[in-house]
Amino acid sequence: IFPVGSVGKAMAHFSPKITAIQQSSIHGYVEPTTAPAPLDPKDPRLPPNSSPLFKGCEKHGIVTKNFHPLVLERTRERLRTHLFSKCKPLRSVPCLKLTEQQAICGDPALPFCDPLRWNSSEGYPYFKFRPAGETTKKWLFKLEELPSGLVFLGYHELLDGIISYKRKQRRMGVVQPTIFVDCLKDARIPIEKCSIPGKTRIFSMSPVDYT
Repeated sequence: IFPVGSVGKAMAHFSPKITAIQQSSIHGYVEPTTAPAPLDPKDPRLPPNSSPLFKGCEKHGIVTKNFHPLVLERTRERLRTHLFSKCKPLRSVPCLKLTEQQAICGDPALPFCDPLRWNSSEGYPYFKFRPAGETTKKWLFKLEELPSGLVFLGYHELLDGIISYKRKQRRMGVVQPTIFVDCLKDARIPIEKCSIPGKTRIFSMSPVDYT
């Protein structure tokens, strides 16, 4: 891991250090084989100086070994043959460009065109501006709810400004940085792994403008 910069405390992301997993009604009656994964660098189950987040992210930098080109080519051909012989086309045009309505609210007439998951985080830096009382990311969108579903009317000015700027820059050939936030997954893992640094799973949270 190579640090390239930092943000101020007000814009920093803080991960919970205490699990939200609660004991079930049969706790104490059945011998558990799993336990909540460590979320805190000071977790007594871990050796000293073994941050779960740092150790987990370190794995992302491990360079994998390349497959032999012949193996890749053979695999590509087999997958291509399988797709053409088994997979039924679901779209009538080769390259369908989704409308903003479809990309945000989904389209029941188009298979696998699901709406955004509203209960997931809006990503960085948007979650730092979430209004008090809001529990989803719908605050970033102007939506109308009809019996047939949601209708997209526009963006919140914060999201609209960022999307407009990035689209303009990309049209000019300027690559835009997309910041994913690495988070610790609050989940149960085998008890024997709880004392091994780096065993807490990491997931990377995308900003909603990239979703």
